[in-house]
Amino acid sequence: KKTRFYSLLSLFCFSIISVVNPTFAATENANLATENIIKDLWEEQGSSSLKGLSQKQAKRANDLFKQGNTAARANNFTIAIEAYSEAIKIVDTIAILFQNRGTMYARSNRLELAIADYNRALDLTPKNIAVHRSLANAYFRANQFEKAIPHLEVALSHDEKNIQARLRLAESLTRLKRGTEAVENYSKVLEFEPRNLVALKNRGFLFTQKGQIEAALDDFNKGVVFDPTSTNLL
Repeated sequence: KKTRFYSLLSLFCFSIISVVNPTFAATENANLATENIIKDLWEEQGSSSLKGLSQKQAKRANDLFKQGNTAARANNFTIAIEAYSEAIKIVDTIAILFQNRGTMYARSNRLELAIADYNRALDLTPKNIAVHRSLANAYFRANQFEKAIPHLEVALSHDEKNIQARLRLAESLTRLKRGTEAVENYSKVLEFEPRNLVALKNRGFLFTQKGQIEAALDDFNKGVVFDPTSTNLL
């Protein structure tokens, strides 16, 4: 049994599988759904709700927003950032401008700027789950795991079956050496998705650290059965 265990452990290797960046695909993309949000806000609520913006200013800000979205679709991050920034100069009370610019910063690996923009977007729309997910993702990528956790928890309170958010939470807890909580979250993933190889491998690794060899062996065995080529995950 020990020989089998060490064989499986060698197969899976001594490393936590990091959840790759596309896990939060929904939050890695700019919010491009509402093209005329600034114009619509101005028309519906009047310029007083937008800090005294004139109709001309609202139209200009909206045009810049659309230009930013067009550039974002083309993965032209620099042009998108410039357009969103010019719009923000006109009106700095629209969360989606900061959200989208933050996403462009995140996709350009300028994580400090992304984090600042996402926080500003949350100041403006505190219950925006998409921004919580984006901010959690940025903190995670910046290795600021302690700060990522509260936003991951908000995302999960909205949707406890969000597998990628749960995996990010479990890995954050692992990096902070909070193994028991990490195991609980990997177990939760496996409740919803029993064949999740990332959860099986990482939970097995944590069981190994705790000396729970039988439990680790069970997870590694399942991983090999579900995907005999699981070494490709590394």
